[in-house]
Amino acid sequence: MKAILLFFLVASVLSAPTYLVVSSLTSSTIIYPPKKTVILEPVLNAIRPDHIKGSGAKWIFDNSMDSAGNWPNGYTATVQALFYADCQAPATLIITGDNSFTAYVNGVKVGKGDNWDIKYTFPIDLKCGLNNLTAVVVNGVPSP
Repeated sequence: MKAILLFFLVASVLSAPTYLVVSSLTSSTIIYPPKKTVILEPVLNAIRPDHIKGSGAKWIFDNSMDSAGNWPNGYTATVQALFYADCQAPATLIITGDNSFTAYVNGVKVGKGDNWDIKYTFPIDLKCGLNNLTAVVVNGVPSP
């Protein structure tokens, strides 16, 4: 009986996602352009406040928008999040960006996308200890 109970307990624990890092004001840093800060992006947070359901992730960008609340066409920012993993393990990155992005984990390109409405998923391998998630995001038109 103990083996069966343990199996169901393990199965329920493994089926619930564990989020190691989510985009927010406190977990993310703008590393390019220099001297910019992370802000909550106002338009997309209003349209899709829980785009990755139940994760707590927020739409973020840097504070370079113009007086109309837009970023210039082709504007590029690099966002970084450092996080720890207990041990080396496969994981899934769920990410999107407006208008396009390229994602890197520990310096290795893991994927890219160009549709903000799609939640892209990429298999990734985490290492024990400190991991680095970096996204290079490019604005395609003068817009949020």
